[in-house]
Amino acid sequence: MYSGLVSPALLDQLAMLIPHGCAVGEIGLDTTYSVSLERQEALFRQQVQIAVQSRLPVLVHCRNAFQKTLSILAEEGAGQVGGIMHAFSGSVDMARQFIRLGFAISLSGTVTRPNAVKPLDLARRLPLDHLVLETDAPDMTPYRYRGRWNRPAWIMETARAVAELRIMDPADLAQACYDNSLRILPGLRGL
Repeated sequence: MYSGLVSPALLDQLAMLIPHGCAVGEIGLDTTYSVSLERQEALFRQQVQIAVQSRLPVLVHCRNAFQKTLSILAEEGAGQVGGIMHAFSGSVDMARQFIRLGFAISLSGTVTRPNAVKPLDLARRLPLDHLVLETDAPDMTPYRYRGRWNRPAWIMETARAVAELRIMDPADLAQACYDNSLRILPGLRGL
């Protein structure tokens, strides 16, 4: 992600480490970084190509560049390996386009915030078989713990909020999201 630190040698090192991984990521585009979007796009394409060649799913970071991210993933054949749209903050319609490409949508502690709109809409309307949950620790802390660094232990705050929005048991939601994670990231099995 930090495009200013990436070099051809580092990309070669990534390719060498691939056999030991279960996904390539977190990679993507973020318009809030000072690195030019053109530079980020070039590096993102290279990273997606490495993932596709290695047959590994991708974990995608996207901030304010959803259409461009979708285009790059489609053009580089990421639908062959799928992955997860990390801490997704786009619309339901955009999420559905990523789902059609073979990606799951990850929801974070933002669904617990009283002023949240898009995360709640996503939690209610997306197909359960394409949802996963994450903490994004130390960021995206659930509202109850605002002002503190997030912890993986707090993922149940997110699960309870999403389950309430979907009118389902939190344990059933957690199991579905766990199953989705193993389907999308088969390299996690046995860890």
